[in-house]
Amino acid sequence: MTERRNYVKYSFIKVDPAWRRRSGDERAADKREFAAACREFADDNYLRAYSLVGTRGDCDLMVRAISRTLVFLFEHYQTPDGGFAVPEVLQPYCGFDEVKSRS
Repeated sequence: MTERRNYVKYSFIKVDPAWRRRSGDERAADKREFAAACREFADDNYLRAYSLVGTRGDCDLMVRAISRTLVFLFEHYQTPDGGFAVPEVLQPYCGFDEVKSRS
């Protein structure tokens, strides 16, 4: 029996200071859009967000995503030609640095 694995991705987000100068209604709409994207991802995966305001100066939010598949890697490392750039940290385990799409 093969062992089931989980893939974990931590995203650290810094809010652009210009966003804070937008109107309250615009910020609220942006927050709803972000929350909707998180809910959509969380339908099939474990997702948690943590505020880092006051604890770190370089970011405002940490999002932890846990998945049984590597879908989030494909979403973030897809190349313009439809291929996939293997993250540098995974290259020693893969033996290659990219996956090219069929032409």
